[in-house]
Amino acid sequence: MLPFVLAVTFAAAAAAAPSITSHFTVQLIRRCPPGAACAPSDVVREMEREAERIWLPLGVALDWVQLSSADTPRPTSAPDLVVLFEEHPHPVVEGSGQHNLVLGRLHQPATACEAGVAHLWVAHIRRQIEAVYVNGVPLVSAPTRFAHVLLARALGRTLAHEIGHYLLGSGHAPHGLMRAQFAPRELIEAIGTYDLDDANRRTLAARQLERTAHQCVVANGSVGNLSQP
Repeated sequence: MLPFVLAVTFAAAAAAAPSITSHFTVQLIRRCPPGAACAPSDVVREMEREAERIWLPLGVALDWVQLSSADTPRPTSAPDLVVLFEEHPHPVVEGSGQHNLVLGRLHQPATACEAGVAHLWVAHIRRQIEAVYVNGVPLVSAPTRFAHVLLARALGRTLAHEIGHYLLGSGHAPHGLMRAQFAPRELIEAIGTYDLDDANRRTLAARQLERTAHQCVVANGSVGNLSQP
């Protein structure tokens, strides 16, 4: 879970991409209520690209399936992670308050071969970054196109963090992508580095090997990655 809280800026050295890349399927379901000002499709796609940019150098390629809440799911390979893209303008989230806005949360699967489920609360992420000043102007007053670029960046980094919880477990690291707390500016700055520390890199490599050795065959004959308890 990634909460809203002020934290110091970090920088982590990027490492070379692993020689073997595993594929990780993310099913994105947009939940936008009638009458809400929902994120444009280009913001959603750029969010996906930002998450891809973070995970590919770490040896994980993200494959996307996108549905709206009104869609009937199509037969497909079982996703590793289902992401509920919550676009209600005033979400009520357990554990969230004025000084602790929950941006994202992951629910680990109940059994080894089920998908994880993550929530991203778009309104909370907007609220976190809108108070940041860019060139002396609050982001809330910035031109729409520029504000969309920064919102997508913040959404992508939040999503990448929740994907990390699925791949690595519920713990946090002192630095990098899996740290518990981010300052608002850290989610939108162009030079931010979201890496894994050595301990998490070892955990990721071990779990990739375990998923390769213990794949779960689903009913339609496709193969899904083994989820971790």
